Amino acid sequence: MASLKFDNDEAILMKAQIDLELAKMRTMTPEEAALAAAQAVKDEEAAIAEAEEAAREAEAAEADAEAAQAFADAAMKTLKEEMLRRW
Repeated sequence: MASLKFDNDEAILMKAQIDLELAKMRTMTPEEAALAAAQAVKDEEAAIAEAEEAAREAEAAEADAEAAQAFADAAMKTLKEEMLRRW
C-alpha cells in the first residue's frame, strides 16, 4: 500500500484549511450543519461513482492490453515459425 507523504508547506496549508472549516462549523446553525452534511454526502457519493467508473475503465484497459499482448505473442510465434521454415 502506498503511503501518503506531505511536505511541511502542504501540511501547513492543510492545517489552515481544516482550521477554517472548523471555524465555520462552530458558527453554523443546526440547519446549516444539516445542509453541509447533506452536501458532503452528495459530494462523497459523486466521488465514489467517479472512482467506480475509473475502476471499470482501468479493467477494460487491462483487458485490451492483455488482448494486444496475446496478439503480439501470436504474431511473434508466427514470424519465428516462418523464419525457421525459410532457413
